[in-house]
Amino acid sequence: MHVDQRVRDVIQSREKKGEMYDIDWCRRRKPLNTHVPALLLNRELGMRPSGTHFMRGSREFHHCIAPKHTLNAVDKKRAMTIRRFTPDGKRMICFSISTLFVYDYLGVQNAQDATTSDAFEKVFQHKFTLPVLTREEVMSSTAMICKEYCLITPDSKHLILLKSKISDEIGQSVHEIFQNNETLLNSTATLDSATNLLSIDLEVFY
Repeated sequence: MHVDQRVRDVIQSREKKGEMYDIDWCRRRKPLNTHVPALLLNRELGMRPSGTHFMRGSREFHHCIAPKHTLNAVDKKRAMTIRRFTPDGKRMICFSISTLFVYDYLGVQNAQDATTSDAFEKVFQHKFTLPVLTREEVMSSTAMICKEYCLITPDSKHLILLKSKISDEIGQSVHEIFQNNETLLNSTATLDSATNLLSIDLEVFY
């Protein structure tokens, strides 16, 4: 009896409010604010409800900002993996198999008239290249860069990397040990004794 009464109350309340997306429902629904100066003012004044995530205020800008120009399959000129940006947003950290690449972020405004071949160079300026593994380690496949372990200090001045080297007693290369994803956790213990932490001063190259 109580359940049936609650169901009837819900149906009656919906009939009074009207169906979703009908004219009355749309009139009662508050439209999104797409005025950029108003969004900036609310962000600076902290008008977001308490307890909400910071990204809620940032996502609101996406309703009024649309991309003007989109490029797909941009040529990076190097066989490297883009890892992350520094906390200040001024530098981009990239890795190859044995090398660290650092780029300065110039801004997307430079790529308005760019093509896929030169867009990367207009947005990012190559600052320096630092070999992390030696030539012997690369040729023998006895060492690897742990790209997931990439720590940057809050002041964006120092970078900490992790390099793992296989001991000569094992007699296997990196590719022989890590043949698939399932072997990563099982073979981690063999690299603990030959793990090196590298601290790189990013300000030295500027």
